[in-house]
Amino acid sequence: MKNALILHATDCTSKDSWYLWLQKQLENAGYNVWTPNLPQANQPNIQRYNTHIFDNKDWKFIKESIIIDHSS
Repeated sequence: MKNALILHATDCTSKDSWYLWLQKQLENAGYNVWTPNLPQANQPNIQRYNTHIFDNKDWKFIKESIIIDHSS
């Protein structure tokens, strides 16, 4: 199965903007989609974000995974 990771903008959540719309579109196209709420999104920090993303046991990056990022 194809995977997609959608990362929201600074000071936003995964429920803002167009993220849920895109998640639904990708799921309809056969993607497994993860749209996490990034920790302390008002203060972007790549190390904190990477820990949150890569330590998640329910999400696996595969060769075909795509990342969609907005802002941060």
